[in-house]
Amino acid sequence: MSEAVVRITTDSGQASGFIFETTDGGVAYVLTNFHVIEGAEQVEVRAADENDYIATVLGYDANKDLAVLEICCGVFEVLSLQDPQAIEVGAEVIAIGFPLGLEGSPTVTSGIVSALRYVERYQSWIIQTDAPINPGSSGGPLLFSTGEVAGVISSFVRDQRGVSIDGVSFAISWESVLDSLSSLREGKRVDLPTPAPTPSPTPEAAGWRAYTDPRHGYGIEFPSDWEMDNSDEARLDLVSPDGAAAVHVFMYDSPAASLEAWVQETIVSLREYHADLFEIIDQFTEEDEGGTGAAAILYRARTSPEFCTTLRSHLFVTAVEVSLVVETRVCEEFGEEYMPVLEGIVTSIFQE
Repeated sequence: MSEAVVRITTDSGQASGFIFETTDGGVAYVLTNFHVIEGAEQVEVRAADENDYIATVLGYDANKDLAVLEICCGVFEVLSLQDPQAIEVGAEVIAIGFPLGLEGSPTVTSGIVSALRYVERYQSWIIQTDAPINPGSSGGPLLFSTGEVAGVISSFVRDQRGVSIDGVSFAISWESVLDSLSSLREGKRVDLPTPAPTPSPTPEAAGWRAYTDPRHGYGIEFPSDWEMDNSDEARLDLVSPDGAAAVHVFMYDSPAASLEAWVQETIVSLREYHADLFEIIDQFTEEDEGGTGAAAILYRARTSPEFCTTLRSHLFVTAVEVSLVVETRVCEEFGEEYMPVLEGIVTSIFQE
């Protein structure tokens, strides 16, 4: 299976893909993510034969984050694209790719299908899995234990939502891939729609609504036109209509053993995840002898050149029975408009 997985290199970095079809003339067709090749002047593919091939971009769909490349000429392995088994929550899956641009053969990790949901914004069925996936694995295959393709690994959901936590990775379900594969191979190209200009967002213009978490009981207020996702009982996601700003609230049913240690571990994880840019602007920790306290990290980050530079903060609050983390993010160019909104949302959580 891994022989069909290829390393893709552009002027923006390295990622993954896999060969899904070949011809008698030695031509191979490679499937990867659109964000991997977006804006690239040249795309190189290294196959299992250790040769580098200059790839031609045949077609892409920016909405679904898919792209089909062509390379020539050689003898290549392919991943069988027979009708896959039904995707069910709990099914065992493995992910193959080149995380963090590591040299050598591709990396294989395993996990299960954690959830399956249709995301209208991306016009695709999305597989959530706990199989460890890191930047660089984008475009690689997510496989069932039988070797059948379940989906195409993609970081676009996590990056645009700003969710940088362990155990939550995503892939585009093969069902949605099949809908587009033939047309992409034939050269169809779908760009993202040009957003219409909108007035600067303000709390007064948007109108606000209140939400109370049914499990942990905390309340929060946010603009009524923001998207809310509370499908995970331990997490709440709030995203602005244009995706430029977001707030994520995480609840843990146990306190942190050490708030200072938690902060330092988080910084290490963030530095690894935001490989393209990570700069700490400020941080503080206040903790009493009983372990109750608060800490915050304010930083500037960018996961890869395809995404905007963001201003982010992590606010940690730990008590005797629970711990709470509030993460905010905003594209730097929209900071002036969205900062008052983010501050209002965070403040609402701690109102009595």
